[in-house]
Amino acid sequence: MIDIGGPSMVRAAAKNFANVAVVVDPSDYPVVLAALESEGGLSEDVRRGLALKAFRHTRSYDAAIADWLTNGRVGGSSDPLPKADLSSLPGKVHLELEQVLRPRYGENPHQAAAVYRQVGSGGVFGGFRQLQGKELSWNNLLDADAARKLSALFDGPEEDPTVVVVKHNNPCGVGRGGTLVSAYERALACDPVSAFGSIIAVNRPFDGALAEAMAKLFVEVVTAPSYEPAALERLGRKKNLRLLECPAFSPVPGQWELRAIEGGFLGQQIDAAPEDPAGWNCPTRAQPDAAQLRALDFAWKVCRATKSNAIVVTNEHQTVGIGAGQMSRVDSSRIAAQKAAETAKGPAPRAQPMLVERLAERARTLTGSLQDLAGIVTDLPRAWKWLRSRLAGEAERAALIGGVWKTG
Repeated sequence: MIDIGGPSMVRAAAKNFANVAVVVDPSDYPVVLAALESEGGLSEDVRRGLALKAFRHTRSYDAAIADWLTNGRVGGSSDPLPKADLSSLPGKVHLELEQVLRPRYGENPHQAAAVYRQVGSGGVFGGFRQLQGKELSWNNLLDADAARKLSALFDGPEEDPTVVVVKHNNPCGVGRGGTLVSAYERALACDPVSAFGSIIAVNRPFDGALAEAMAKLFVEVVTAPSYEPAALERLGRKKNLRLLECPAFSPVPGQWELRAIEGGFLGQQIDAAPEDPAGWNCPTRAQPDAAQLRALDFAWKVCRATKSNAIVVTNEHQTVGIGAGQMSRVDSSRIAAQKAAETAKGPAPRAQPMLVERLAERARTLTGSLQDLAGIVTDLPRAWKWLRSRLAGEAERAALIGGVWKTG
């Protein structure tokens, strides 16, 4: 039911704030009662502030009705309002934001900032709880968001325990295994230097064994769906460590997001469409076996969360080399190959050194081919044709071409 009379009376009272006080927020009751008891009335400034809250309150209600009529059900019908094509976004967007956090600064120390949630939504990270630690910075939240979203790609019922390590909005290690501890060891082996001061996300309840394994690593933030008591006790010894308990990232089909530029926003679908490996094309004579398919699926998920230009080298259990955010694909390839070679030499028995060395060598040989590809990446049909032609004669190594071209 849509209420008309109630909002009308609230607006009428707010309009006449010179003589009337309207209270729509129960948190204002103590202030109003104290003023009535001590002064016998409310000052004009108080009445004006209450009127402002009232108009904002009715505006929120009107916006909620508009959203409901746009996306919900109409006239009591059991049929939902037909959805627009996912490629078409609304002509007008009404947003109401509520301040929920005041970090010490924004992206840089000289920038004042506040964090807002969209009114009517579940809130930041779907509604998280900070269980301990220092106050969160905006950069903490950015990295936690990246880690949480990548972790969600390994959240299916058939997925193994997975640990994601993120630094500066890019993964620096991802591992999976029979336990969170084995997954953590594999993730850490990819780039233990970058893992210092990182953000870690897991796709399982955080257990005491993992907390003990992480004892020597300095970490800024940990995110998990829940924490076992033993984990809280062990992690609690690091008083500054921020522990976030938040639901898994699970966007609904067609959900979209805003990206800001000066004077405007980009509205786009959230990059959460599932990738089906069954739809990948194999242009090589060599065909991938089951282990290679699992490794390539793993690599694609990590690459999806890595800033372009992105090169990810993996086996089926862990990343072994990641080249991220470089202006040149050649440089990203070189970084990934260098990291892979370091992982192969390091104390990581699960890294399968021989496989890693072959992958690293393959990444090095790609650098020249990538230079050839750079001139045609904006023409996707030509790019696919080029890739197939370069790979068609490959008889020793298998390659797959996915259905999504990553540019961001």
